[in-house]
Amino acid sequence: QISYLSKYSTSPDEAAFMIAQKIFTRMYDGKSKLYSQVHVAILEKLRESCKKLPRELVTWLSFVEEHKKLDREVTVALLSSGNVLNMAEYDLMISKSIDYGRNEAVLDFAAFLISQCVVELRLLAAAELSSTLDVLTKIASRDESRTLPSAPNGLKALVEQARMKLSETGNPGSDNSIGMKELRSVSSDPRGTHESVAYMLEQWTFMYEMSRSAHSVPDNVVSVYVSQGHIMMSSEEGRERFIRVALEIIGQAFQLMSSNPEMNAFESIRSVVPVSTTSGLDYRMNLPDVIQGSGGLAGIVDSSSAYAVVDAFSKLISAVLRIESNQTLAEEILYGVLSVVVQSVNRASRISSKGKVSAVDYRLHFRLLSDLLRDLAPRMDEKSEVGLNTNNIQVLGLFANVLYFLQPKQVPGFAFAWVELLAHRHFLPRILTTRHEHGWSVFHKLLISLLSFLAPHLRASTLPDSVRTLYKGALRVLLVLLHDFPEFLCDFHFSLCDEIPTNCIQLRNLVLSAFPRSMRLPDPFLPDLKVDTLPEMSTTPRVLSKYTGSLTFNNIKGVVDSYLKSRTPASISAELIPRLMFTETGTSASSNGGRYNIPAMNALVFYVGQLAISQTQNGSGSPITLTSHMELFRNLASDLDPEGRYYFVNAVANQLRFPNNHTHYFSVLLLYLFADAKKEIVQEQIIRVLMERLIANRPHPWGLLITFIELIKNPRYNFWSHGFVRCVPEIQRLFETVARSCKMDSI
Repeated sequence: QISYLSKYSTSPDEAAFMIAQKIFTRMYDGKSKLYSQVHVAILEKLRESCKKLPRELVTWLSFVEEHKKLDREVTVALLSSGNVLNMAEYDLMISKSIDYGRNEAVLDFAAFLISQCVVELRLLAAAELSSTLDVLTKIASRDESRTLPSAPNGLKALVEQARMKLSETGNPGSDNSIGMKELRSVSSDPRGTHESVAYMLEQWTFMYEMSRSAHSVPDNVVSVYVSQGHIMMSSEEGRERFIRVALEIIGQAFQLMSSNPEMNAFESIRSVVPVSTTSGLDYRMNLPDVIQGSGGLAGIVDSSSAYAVVDAFSKLISAVLRIESNQTLAEEILYGVLSVVVQSVNRASRISSKGKVSAVDYRLHFRLLSDLLRDLAPRMDEKSEVGLNTNNIQVLGLFANVLYFLQPKQVPGFAFAWVELLAHRHFLPRILTTRHEHGWSVFHKLLISLLSFLAPHLRASTLPDSVRTLYKGALRVLLVLLHDFPEFLCDFHFSLCDEIPTNCIQLRNLVLSAFPRSMRLPDPFLPDLKVDTLPEMSTTPRVLSKYTGSLTFNNIKGVVDSYLKSRTPASISAELIPRLMFTETGTSASSNGGRYNIPAMNALVFYVGQLAISQTQNGSGSPITLTSHMELFRNLASDLDPEGRYYFVNAVANQLRFPNNHTHYFSVLLLYLFADAKKEIVQEQIIRVLMERLIANRPHPWGLLITFIELIKNPRYNFWSHGFVRCVPEIQRLFETVARSCKMDSI
């Protein structure tokens, strides 16, 4: 019935697409095998009306929570159908998510796919998971490493078994990228293909430069070329061939013009594909010769720019998309263009990594992607009849998919161009202002990929100039978000702080300084400010970050829940602290630079704090300092070693943000831990964390300021009498300087 409704609706493709989104969302809600199979069966029927569904399903999977992505029962149901998922894209998504073995959950899931779906159940051919198999092979065969986890037991035997099946069916090759189909070889192109495409590019580039030079080009001539481009890109095979050949010619022409500044765009194309080789072929496709008809190149400006052909090609693509009334076909055309661009970037990156070339010039790829974003911006702003920017969502989704598969971890040489595209004026504002919250989660995932790439480099004592420049780019992206989209930083502050190394104080301050645009912050320096009476301190902020997954590490959540319920075991520190630590130093520990699992520590502090706030709001009756939650925090602060305590205090300070009940509770917690501490080292480390954040460049989080001001102003804490404040004159002057900046006099 659902299939019937979509098939016979006014727009079958769109109706099937929207229904599929709902089915996909609910597919993970059930707990039975039958539930999953029914939902997959519906998706299989909807595929008849929505041809792009297999590709879209992989895109949705790449952006859902990890526990859903790794749901084995649903995955088996999807793979059993045979044609619901685009396997090339799915294979690449899994292979990249393994992250060289660092993501142990995905690594275990990938091994499950090979063992169950390839070897035992035979739902898939080994060739369909060739990229995943390649990654598992490398992990299984590598030696012990201080930077990467060792291979799980049995992985090598499993890989060898799957390899035997692969040898039986043949290897499809290793050039697949972003799940797009393998590019056909040049030898399969019909005779004269390069010459026809080169002629069209040459003439179209000339017309583009004519229009830029205030020379009119007859509309009928432009229409003829756009129509021919549309014809060449209407079929899947023709589209792939035209785009691939065009990019090959443009790439070679771009290199020629870069090395020969005096050469113009038209000469570069003729040098790449000489006209003399086309004897006897109708390479012109009955298209008019605009260059000859206009009397040559006189009056054409900037035709010597190496980017002229790239810019013109982008205009051709956007013109073809403009005349295409079928939105599904328009998306397929754009998808084809982006597929070839991404494959070109990946191929160049592989060649560079093998040492075949010293460096790769990614300017062409960056310029084309940037041009397409610019030229398609008007199309993304079109409104559908129901008032939703459906074009916006779908076009932005394609570009987000490109960025996901070209993220810096996968193509480091493309990192600078990648950050430029992430912050592009036609991408960032649109994806964050879409009515669909999916846009926020997509951008969040892209931003996390940037921070996770930078993190190991930023932990180093010295930064290369390249990393320093990339860091500045990330800093500016966060500044834009802080200024224009502060709610995004407010909602995702937790997961962003998880990725930011502890030594990147300013970066973290930027995230934590965000507050909703509808809120007006009280002045933290007012002498009579009563923080407890602020109405905002009773509101609960929205947190979209998924943090509970980190608590599954060593069953931390189970131990914590047991203690909060019955205060057992009594020696909670002895039970909990070892669970917060990595068992093998040099493997997982090296990923964040220490012995502790920092995301688990952050999640523990936030989880317990949220439970305490909820209990207080429900009127438990117990004073906040006598609850089991506070007892747990006090034990950790006292019993952790200096490294663990530093991470613990940082986790608490990460919740000192704009006025809300989280800020209020964790500010009270930090002040209580300072006043109640039996060891001065605890107080010293609390002050260290606060001072590190205060002496960094502005902005400073509001909650951080009110906590420090209370600490130095309230005589209960006896701040100025502590030995670590006056241990050396330089430290004392530093404290006095910070106190003056907070409009407080030292005592």
